[in-house]
Amino acid sequence: MTLEACPFPSSKYIRAVQLAAPFNQLVEAVASQPAWLLDTLQSVEATDTFTARLMALMREVMARGESQRIHLGLHRSDYMLHLPAPGAEVGLLQVELNTIAASFASISTKATELHKFVLARSPPALLGTVPENDAAKGLARALVFAHRQYLKVRPHAATSGTATGPTGAPAEVPLAAPHEVRVLFVVQPGERNTVDQRGLEYEVAEQSNAVGGAGGLPGGVSAGSQRVLCLRASLRDVASRATVVTVAASALPPGPGGEGSDDGAYGGASATVDLLYLDGFEISVVYFRAGYSRRLREGPRAGGWVGRSMGRAWPHCSIAIVPPPFFSSDFLPPWPLSFAPLLFTMLNAKVRPNGLPQ
Repeated sequence: MTLEACPFPSSKYIRAVQLAAPFNQLVEAVASQPAWLLDTLQSVEATDTFTARLMALMREVMARGESQRIHLGLHRSDYMLHLPAPGAEVGLLQVELNTIAASFASISTKATELHKFVLARSPPALLGTVPENDAAKGLARALVFAHRQYLKVRPHAATSGTATGPTGAPAEVPLAAPHEVRVLFVVQPGERNTVDQRGLEYEVAEQSNAVGGAGGLPGGVSAGSQRVLCLRASLRDVASRATVVTVAASALPPGPGGEGSDDGAYGGASATVDLLYLDGFEISVVYFRAGYSRRLREGPRAGGWVGRSMGRAWPHCSIAIVPPPFFSSDFLPPWPLSFAPLLFTMLNAKVRPNGLPQ
């Protein structure tokens, strides 16, 4: 981070912005084809123990069946300018595309404000050259919108369900009210990046009043009137304290096709639906800010591999929205260099809404 803004070619900045949507579509296309992804990584699985563990965990989640019917992606794409030779045209190269633990939205927004403050003491012509940065508001709006979509599809008719956790026998528990549903930030123990995370958490609360479109809830309660609050927990916390509460699918609101329709997010033809609970709060969205590196996934601070795998897989046993889907977050950030030619081929191809390029 610099005290003053650094010169950056506007054409390259605009190009990076234009690439955001295609790359988001690409991540969703790959994530929607887990079998293809496993097949692509077979050669890596045979030589890398860590990747083999992740793939085994992925197969376990696939065997259970994907519970999520609403997908949310929170991505950060990093770029640098590249000068291949003296006097050559400056190019734009992507360093990595983060699909899990995409961070610094809050801090980067503050950095833009700092740069504008410093430039305000410079010639007026310079101030207007700093582009707007609404990264924190954008991520917060996405989390709030996802939370409210979850409120629309969670069970409303049921008052209790059967809780199953890592330890202990199943037990009947009361279901939370809509105002008791929370967004979960999964963080590292002894987190040093708290400022950025807290800034986003506060922005989520602020955007609760700005994001609409969720419609009403049973009992005349407006989803838009509920302030969205967040919880924080580590992978080990999730592995040891989270529970899955099972209720009858008949308690779900009917899908767009009407009563009994198989409408994905509304439970479809399943007899039951599973909800994620932590410390008595129902979880709508699980935002991972941990578990993004080999060291943190396997080290003692993450609770070892057992803590890592349980904390990562447990939310996928429920209908909680986990950005992004398990299949992209563990294998796609940052893009492996050996994957780059395939990715750019896919980027230039026609991408179907729910599949790989044609």
